[in-house]
Amino acid sequence: MNRGLFENKWAVRLISLIIAIFLYIFVASENNAFVFQSAANQQFASINVTETIDNVPVTVGEIPENTFISGLPESVQVRLTGPRNVINQVLEKEITVQTEDLTDIPSGTQQIQFIISDLPDTVDYQVTPSRRYVKISQLEEITAEIEYEIDPNAIQDGFNVESVSLNPQEIQLTGDVETIQQIDRVYITITNPQPANRSFSGSYVLQIVNANGEVLDVNSNVSEIEAQVEVVQPQSEVGMHIIPFGEDQAMYTYEYTITTPQSLVIQGSQPNVDTVGVVADVSGLTESTTITGELQVPEGMNVINGDDVQIEVRITPIASSENEEQSSEETNEASEENEENNGPESENEDEGNATESNELAVVESQDVEDESGNN
Repeated sequence: MNRGLFENKWAVRLISLIIAIFLYIFVASENNAFVFQSAANQQFASINVTETIDNVPVTVGEIPENTFISGLPESVQVRLTGPRNVINQVLEKEITVQTEDLTDIPSGTQQIQFIISDLPDTVDYQVTPSRRYVKISQLEEITAEIEYEIDPNAIQDGFNVESVSLNPQEIQLTGDVETIQQIDRVYITITNPQPANRSFSGSYVLQIVNANGEVLDVNSNVSEIEAQVEVVQPQSEVGMHIIPFGEDQAMYTYEYTITTPQSLVIQGSQPNVDTVGVVADVSGLTESTTITGELQVPEGMNVINGDDVQIEVRITPIASSENEEQSSEETNEASEENEENNGPESENEDEGNATESNELAVVESQDVEDESGNN
């Protein structure tokens, strides 16, 4: 071989490239041959595969009438093994795991098996868990009224719950006789993300508990209850009292009478409010009249009625009243003084006048007698 050929670097590079291309073509042809062979095998053979399915629901199979089963798992795991074509078709349908036939199984705690029906004969299955201990007992069904309780943090301070409407108000409960007899309360707890100052609604999970507050294994036809909560501020009826302003007590006396309204309905957060003040401004008034009072409503409270409070004001001047009384007293005093002073003197004068009259009569009588004697 010509050694000069390998001493030429370009010649070496060209030979290397040719060899590399040859090797690539060889390997590719081998791979294609394998793929073609695998395809041929697939076409002329059945390949078994295994598929695992999680969270397959469990249902109750054949069971005697008025029988209740407790302790069943909600779901299980299923592993299917069989021809690929068949498995693919099986997976297109919904797979259901159910209990074995329980018709002849006696009451009490029993171990039962889970099965899958309606599978092709070419498909094998394995359920995990494949068996389970359950309690088999007599079925009891009752109708229960739903109660409710309200989380204290669900309502803002100063507001009250006026009413609560539940939908539905009653539910059907089923379970074994022993458990049904333990039911003490069927209720929901009403909560709210923020303390409410207005009406709100929500959906709440049903709770079925015994006297100790323990949750019971009982089935209900409804698991969540709708609640409409009406929230209001508290209202109360209160009286009113007058707060006078601008009185001139040196000149007048004042009497106040609230004509309308007779009472107020207030709403708010202030507790133990029995009466509300009403300012009666009589500044500059000199005679009786009717005025409008100004309510002094405590902070945090609103008046539902009676914003326009009418007050009848009776004003009596103090000076004229005293003069009349003084004049009357002076007149009475003068009359009494005249009676006291004039009474005895008038009697003496009358007696004196009578004496003088008698003396004159005697004198005149004597004169007449003297005249008649002389004649």
